[in-house]
Amino acid sequence: MLKATVKTTLLIKITNTGSGAINFDDFRVHPLDADMTSNVYNSKTGWVIATLDGNNFGTRYSYDSAGRLIATEKETIQGLKKVSENT
Repeated sequence: MLKATVKTTLLIKITNTGSGAINFDDFRVHPLDADMTSNVYNSKTGWVIATLDGNNFGTRYSYDSAGRLIATEKETIQGLKKVSENT
C-alpha cells in the first residue's frame, strides 16, 4: 500500500487600504467540487436565522417572541420569495 501525502498552505489576507472601517459578512472556503451549507445564528437566542446553501443562496427565518417560526423567505435570482408564513 502506497501512502501519499499532500501538503497545502492556504493564506487568506484582507487589507483595508482606505481610511474608513469595513465589515465582512462571511467567508466560505471549501474544495471546488464540495457542497457546503452554512448556518447563521442569533447571538442572543441561539436560533438559526439563516442558512446558506451550496450555491450561497440564503433562506431567512423569522420567529415570534416565544421562538416559534413565523416566516421563511428564500433568496433566488429574482430576489427574496416568501416560502411560508404562520400567524
